[in-house]
Amino acid sequence: MTKAAASKSVTTAKKAASTAKSGKAQASTSAGRKVADAGRGVRAKRTATPAPGTSWQPEQRTRFVTEVAGGTRRAADLLDVAPSQPSRWMTGESVPGPEHARMLVDLDHVLAHALLVWADASVARDWLTTANAHLDGLRPVAWMQLHGSAGVVEALRAEAAGAYA
Repeated sequence: MTKAAASKSVTTAKKAASTAKSGKAQASTSAGRKVADAGRGVRAKRTATPAPGTSWQPEQRTRFVTEVAGGTRRAADLLDVAPSQPSRWMTGESVPGPEHARMLVDLDHVLAHALLVWADASVARDWLTTANAHLDGLRPVAWMQLHGSAGVVEALRAEAAGAYA
């Protein structure tokens, strides 16, 4: 490190210490986070740290899927996971891995569309687990596992329009 760089570094550190001592540092609370703005390099302190990667709300999605599916065992069958897994996701005890997260989001999306077509959740459930000509004879849930939700949503739109394959 050159003399000029070392001197600048010391000067910057002294200014930061001086600012903190003089009371110019401000503390505020925003959305449960305590933030100290004493200068560069100060990080926000969080009171509660959410699990990494949960901004997509797996608890709420699992709750919705479980409700529409008719219980945790049926939701687990649709998601191809152990029967205890949806309960763990709903409580936040665990978070779905990448493949199950994709399937959960797809299933949430498709069930929401199905409820737009049929108000009765049992009809939506039956449609999801019955072979569908729009999906080359596959069950919509099986199609989602292989190809994602786009084709299933198109099949739902065709169903709503009264089209038959």
